[in-house]
Amino acid sequence: VAVYKRALELNHARKREGDPLAQTTIDSYTRHLAPSTKPGYTGPDARFQNDLPARVAAVRFRLFDGNLAAARADAQYALDGIPGGRDDPDALLAAAEVKVAESPPQLAEAVTLLQSARARDPRNVAVGALLSEVLVRQGKRDEGVAALRDTAKLLTAVDSDYALLADRLLDVGEQERSA
Repeated sequence: VAVYKRALELNHARKREGDPLAQTTIDSYTRHLAPSTKPGYTGPDARFQNDLPARVAAVRFRLFDGNLAAARADAQYALDGIPGGRDDPDALLAAAEVKVAESPPQLAEAVTLLQSARARDPRNVAVGALLSEVLVRQGKRDEGVAALRDTAKLLTAVDSDYALLADRLLDVGEQERSA
């Protein structure tokens, strides 16, 4: 929500400036959330250039939109071009999502990114779930189950996150029985 709020602020700023490119579509938001990575860029959306949450949101939308090349470029910039990118679990998760979406999937690289994200935020349910999925896809079922269990043990409440992890554990068990 915060990222889309920033996109709306930018869109309204562009309208005030009379920018003919100002639109209200999600595609417009994505263009503005991931501005140029060229040194010295001074466009109206330059303030978002090094905004890590905005860049991560752009990666995810571009994956959703099927634009893998742009998602890959934004993920790489989030990690290497923005200070703190390699230490941010969400940026690492987004980069791993890109690796999984590649054809063929780059699962070993995704595991490395996910393990790094997990080391920084062990309670991150999305990281634990994707790490488990990737490990299972690599044929490392026991490690995948352990990743889910370790994440679940760190949760402080039995809530929707806990239920998601329990559901994933059941899914892994059912995959084994049906194989």
